[in-house]
Amino acid sequence: MVDGSQIFLQKRLYACEWQVGSPHLMAVLQQEGLFNISLYLTNLSNADDANNILNDLLEITKMHRECLESLLSSMIKNNFSEWKFSLAIFNFILTSVSQDDRLFVKKFVESFFWKACITRSEQKFQIFLLFIREISYASGEAKKTTYATWYKATISEMTYKIQPEDFRVTIAYLINFTHLEEDMDFLNVHIKTYISAPARCQDIVQEFKQISRIRLNSLTTQTEKLEKVVQVSGDEDCDCVIFID
Repeated sequence: MVDGSQIFLQKRLYACEWQVGSPHLMAVLQQEGLFNISLYLTNLSNADDANNILNDLLEITKMHRECLESLLSSMIKNNFSEWKFSLAIFNFILTSVSQDDRLFVKKFVESFFWKACITRSEQKFQIFLLFIREISYASGEAKKTTYATWYKATISEMTYKIQPEDFRVTIAYLINFTHLEEDMDFLNVHIKTYISAPARCQDIVQEFKQISRIRLNSLTTQTEKLEKVVQVSGDEDCDCVIFID
């Protein structure tokens, strides 16, 4: 007796719009164990098909470790550009994978963080921040708690694992990105979480916390103004919107 997955495979294989060699067909073959997506995606000449393959895999199966490894490996490459789609895939993975795969992601991201610090690579550090944000957002209501846990395990513990100059450079990266931060929960974590600093580095930690406070106050003010505007515009007796300065 032919099961549902085999029927699905046959329909996909013989669909007129899916030609042999198409990324859609490859996604099906990956699901059936007849195609190795890891080997395929590591070939730069196949980069244009990567998004389509991953997109189809979302439709027909949960991500396996092999696909997860391929995605993470692609995202840390210097010439990678498909961030919007890939972060969405990464978020999906985090909401559906097993505990073992979550542990794999945790170790991968932590290792990548320390590499970013030691090599003083702002690009790697930015990628780390993207990873940790998606991990936090995938936690739903536990977003702030998840972010705080990651923050304590990495930023707060830097002084014990890297040189003082690497520490200063990493905090400087955080300061640069704080000006762009839009999440007030994350800023609260930055302000309230203790960072153990090496000798002659306490000044830059205090600067970072102060800039985080300034950014948080700015966002809070913007939010309060918006709430007042919404409140006024929602008044049935008022036919205008008043912007309060």
